[in-house]
Amino acid sequence: MLAPTLFNFFFDTVIRLAMGVHHPGAGLSLSYLLDANLVGNRKKLTSEISVSDLEYADDMALICDSYDGLTTLLESLDSKCLHMGLTINCKKTKLLAVLPDADAQPPAPILLHAASDPIEIVPSFQCLGSIVTSDCTSDAEISSRITKASQSFGSLSRILWHQKKIKQNAKLCIFDSVVLSTLLYGLETAVLLYRATDPPSAEFRDALSSLHPWSVFVGRTERHLHQKVHSPSVNLHHADPKASSSSGSHHEDE
Repeated sequence: MLAPTLFNFFFDTVIRLAMGVHHPGAGLSLSYLLDANLVGNRKKLTSEISVSDLEYADDMALICDSYDGLTTLLESLDSKCLHMGLTINCKKTKLLAVLPDADAQPPAPILLHAASDPIEIVPSFQCLGSIVTSDCTSDAEISSRITKASQSFGSLSRILWHQKKIKQNAKLCIFDSVVLSTLLYGLETAVLLYRATDPPSAEFRDALSSLHPWSVFVGRTERHLHQKVHSPSVNLHHADPKASSSSGSHHEDE
């Protein structure tokens, strides 16, 4: 079981060679505080860090505040990967511009080398189970969560929900572990608008209505959702986010 750990050490070395040596300070600058809440405080953000990449196993996202800077980082990483025996899967690599200017021209696809496929520019993509969009809204992710939770609920209708011999407490436990966990996946790190915290949609209510008494499950869903979105780790905003444009590239290694 040492293989994943050894790969992480090896891949981290490749990234350090590509980013730290050739492009120190590259990435997106983030200001923060360690002694105050992230949202709702009036203190000046005194600490700053530059984030150039986010990694999970062999999955990686490059972050930069300009298209040219991102292209340079990606080309440098590709060069080091080839030197160390790794290749970037260009078919799975996507480029996403976050909150671009309204009059900005779409950038040209990046071609790392002649034999590779061009890197596709997309308005959204799915990363580690969550949907990231160029307008930074959560509408697509919320719709996807509701659909997947409804499918999870529906798949258990015949074998569980309609079984009269199974006690309701047992059904509720399975509902929490299977349906609610699917519905609320990743919500702790989401940036939501207040309109996104409304009760579950009619679509999800209809899925629950096949169970009697279905109001128990709807009430349970709404209570868990309320607890999630009002926890300190969830950020709520009244209006659509307004921020400077930044770009990101998401890729996987082979």
